[in-house]
Amino acid sequence: MPKMSPTAYAILGLLASRPWSAYELARHMKTSNNLRFIWPRAESKIYQAPKDLVARGWATSREESVKGRSRTVYRITAKGGRALRIWLEEPPALPHFEIEAALKVTYATGGSVEQLRETLRSIRAEQLVMGESMVASGLKVLEDGFAMPERAHTSALVAELVAQLAGAMAAWATWAEKAVSEWDEIEIDAEKETWARETYERILTTAQGRLEKARLDLDE
Repeated sequence: MPKMSPTAYAILGLLASRPWSAYELARHMKTSNNLRFIWPRAESKIYQAPKDLVARGWATSREESVKGRSRTVYRITAKGGRALRIWLEEPPALPHFEIEAALKVTYATGGSVEQLRETLRSIRAEQLVMGESMVASGLKVLEDGFAMPERAHTSALVAELVAQLAGAMAAWATWAEKAVSEWDEIEIDAEKETWARETYERILTTAQGRLEKARLDLDE
């Protein structure tokens, strides 16, 4: 059998908490303040993953009737619990990002400086909406309680990561929009090339400092 995807393990982790229907799994994966930012996946894949778990013997499925409507409910098996523990013991894969906005900025020379400015404005606006959504979701969690109280502490760890990533994206969009506001055209010129080199030098200096600090922290 092919290797299971991280999406399947994410669902297996949910099943370790309690039984879920396919609809509940899909809804939770789409609305969870953490999961929808760190692991967004197409709904079709979320519906397929529990079936793959059953095929592996890591979960069972059972048809149940609720208010006259049939639904499939999935439960983790002992074999599935062992698979989850093995996966947790393995080192995580390196993070990767899918940011279409960054692609559009990278290849903005194929358009105009006005288009680039509009792209950056839309990114900043989207980050504002995302931030408002995160705050609203967080307030709801504090008011209504955690969906899975047994994972409140580990969820808080990930919530901090999500908040920092969202904050970094918003800060970058603001910085980039300010930089581009001084450009008269999209094509490269001597002034932009100098600015690009200075920007790279600053980035590398900062990165080297962070690496050195990370090495020292790791040795402690």
